[in-house]
Order: sequence, then structure tokens, then C-alpha cells
Amino acid sequence: MNKSLTGKALSIMIPFALIFLILALKPAPFTNLLQGFLTPRIINVIFAVILVQVFSRTMKTGGFDVKLQTAIRMITRSKIIALIIPSSLFGLLPMPAGALVSAPFTEKAASFLGLDRVKTFFVNYWFRHVWEYSWPLYAGVILGAGILKISISKFAFLQSPLVFASIFIGLVPLLVWTKNHPSTKHDDFLPFDIKTVTEVFLPVVILFFLALIFKININLSLLLSIGLIHLLSKIPVMSFFKSLKSSIFSFTTLLIITVLFLKTVIDKSHALTPIYNLLVSSGISPIMVGMGIAFVSGFFTGITQASVGITFPVFLSLLQHNIYLAPLLFTSGFMGVMVSPFHLCYLTTKEYFKLSTRETHALIVPSAILMIIISLFYVLI
Repeated sequence: MNKSLTGKALSIMIPFALIFLILALKPAPFTNLLQGFLTPRIINVIFAVILVQVFSRTMKTGGFDVKLQTAIRMITRSKIIALIIPSSLFGLLPMPAGALVSAPFTEKAASFLGLDRVKTFFVNYWFRHVWEYSWPLYAGVILGAGILKISISKFAFLQSPLVFASIFIGLVPLLVWTKNHPSTKHDDFLPFDIKTVTEVFLPVVILFFLALIFKININLSLLLSIGLIHLLSKIPVMSFFKSLKSSIFSFTTLLIITVLFLKTVIDKSHALTPIYNLLVSSGISPIMVGMGIAFVSGFFTGITQASVGITFPVFLSLLQHNIYLAPLLFTSGFMGVMVSPFHLCYLTTKEYFKLSTRETHALIVPSAILMIIISLFYVLI
């Protein structure tokens, strides 16, 4: 079994194992579990995860990746901005191994600044993931809001300082690396074409305003944005139904359904209350335990929503007492994902740039540690 399949197997086996273990220790009537699972909020989360996948597939069908390279040179002469735009923009589109999609664009932009393969890998990989803390298209954000029973926009706002922290951590070394480069500006712009720029940026901007500013239901916002992409790129209507079918029966959807059912089992059985009380009475900080579980689950699954789905339900009472612990647990799990050998983005882009784990982790691990420290300070202040 290859590494990506191993990561997927672990991410689905851990929630299943917890479900069976809890029900074996604390049986709960199936009708109660079903009623707790089939709630409007959980159904809304599942639909959102499906439509996020449709959105990503539709952008790919519309040639978004090709149009991006042209649009960047139309709007900026800065080689540094041009370097981080491809990965950060594709980072707005949750897709498996998404960093591989932006890798060729980042590689080309990095050549203008004389960056080596390791530094180019870091820029592409890090900026691909700066939005995952709060962007409402990511399954981890959707799932975290669903477990905490708060709106996606509220959860996104709670997590948003971490986005700025992540951008800062990625930008500082990049500015140091390019400080002595002869020129950080392209000689000229490409001729501006409003049609190209609109097709690339408008669907994402519309989605942002609908979901976060006007607080329109995320599913309706996604459908409107998907329809706009179809209109702008002249994609056949049948493509939507093909993408919808693939998204419904995808591994991501199965994983989300599984961890949401795990949350229901934990809620209805109250099986973890004695464990939480034992941790509190033992003198071990529940926060440290939570950070450890989050990091380990993220590392061994390589999937953020798996870490959220495993950790948040277990420490739900702690999170409800202090919701500002959510960003700490989320970041701990996400940094486990970022250094995980099972993370699809990591596996595919490491192979693309032909680098060793030692070479890549020399930059990723210190950055991950800094993010965890910053998230801890965020809770304390």
C-alpha cells in the first residue's frame, strides 16, 4: 500500500475505531444516534463539503490554472508577489494535492528570483496552506463550526488571526532570501484583459462576499459561485452533475460523514466525560493533552478535517467553556498535517521538486513550531 493510501486508511480507521470502542463501553440506542445525526446543522455541513468539492472541480474544468498565469502578469510587476500568488490563490480552492497544481507556476516565478528547489518548495507548500485556518471552503473549518455548533463565519473570524500569522511566517524568510537580488520587478506588464482577470478572480471574490460579508448560507453561496464559473467559462451544464456525483461518492465526503457520526456517538453516550474528569483531577493540563492528541492525529492521517473530527468532539466541553482554545487545537492538528509524510500535498510536491524529507523539514518544522507557539499566545491574550 502506498503512502497516500496508508494516510487515507488511517484517517478513516481512527474515527471508526473510536465509534466502535465508545459504543462497546457505553451502548446507546440506534434511534437516538440517528436522531442526533440527522439534524439540519449536520446535513448542512455534509452538503457544504460536497459543494466545496464541486466548486474545486469546476474551477479546474474552466481552465482556472491556465488563466491564472496570464492574469498575474497583468496585475503586478513584483516578482515576490507573483511568486506567492499562484500557491496562495490555489489555496483558496480545497483540492487533494492542490500544491502540486501551483508548483509549476511557483517554480517559474521563483526562477526570476534565483531561489533554489528547497526554498521554492517551501514557498509553494507554505503559502498553499495559509488560508486553511479560516477559509470557509475548507472541510476542517466547516467541520469545526459544525462540532462547536456555531456559524461558519463566526468560526472563520475566530481563526482569522492565524491566517495573518501564517502569512508573516512565510513572508519573512522569503524577503530575507530575496534581499540581495538585483531586481524584484518584472520589466513590464502584460496587456490587461478584463475578461481573463474577471474569470480568474470574480468567482472567489463573490463567494467571499456572499458567505462572509453578507452571511448568506454557504451552500447557496457555493451554488451561485459554481453557476457563475459555468457562465463565465461556458462549461456545459452536465459537467455540474458529473462533478456532483464524483463529490458525493468521494473519500472526503465519507470521512466527514464518519467524523460527524463520531461526534454524535460521543454526544449521546457521554462516554468521554469520565476520561476528561480523570485528566483534570490528575493534574495534567487538558490543553496540553488536547494539543498532543491533535498533533498526533494530524500527523498520522495527513488530513486536517480528520484531526478536527477526532480532537474537537473529545474536548468539546473544554472548548465550550473557552472557545478560544479551538484555534490552539486546530493549529496543533494542522501543523501535524503540515509535517506529516501522509499529507498528499507534501508527498506530491516533494516528489515534484525531487527533495528529501530532511531538506524539506529543515524549513517546515521550525515554521510549524512557530505557528503552534503563536496560537498558544493567541489563547493566552
